[in-house]
Amino acid sequence: MEHTNLHPYRCLLESDQLVRIYLDELPPAPPDRFELGILELIAAQPETALKKAQAMVPRLRASKQPKQFQRMLLQFIETVIVHQFPSWSRQEIEKMLQVTDVSQTRVFQEALQEGLEKGRQEGTEKTIETVALRLLKMGRPVAEIVQATDLTPAQIRKLSRASCN
Repeated sequence: MEHTNLHPYRCLLESDQLVRIYLDELPPAPPDRFELGILELIAAQPETALKKAQAMVPRLRASKQPKQFQRMLLQFIETVIVHQFPSWSRQEIEKMLQVTDVSQTRVFQEALQEGLEKGRQEGTEKTIETVALRLLKMGRPVAEIVQATDLTPAQIRKLSRASCN
């Protein structure tokens, strides 16, 4: 018994309703067709993709495309290059793509989010340490401070020693 639920679109694959497009067989994209250019980047070898991306970015910036569209395409270009060169740092990608408005790139946005999260965590840790120090100064037992702050007894003793110095 064939399970049609497992492959509901299989019949389309063999029909004339679907046209297969192979990225490596696409004709070269015209300079103003950035969407097709991104498909070329995806299909290209890493070094070729980088050269194409480096040529595409200035054309995109000089185009009359809306800024939001430009930002979206720049993020697509960057994403393709990130996947082509996974070991590269954010700075290397920015340099190679000559991205001047890095705050608009996906890599920058991810780095910003990581930094904000780390800052929040460090801020939370400092707040917990401050509360633990106040409780120590109030003469509260270490066990009670552990329960209130989730710090370990060793961390509380270390805070106590540091505050005495």
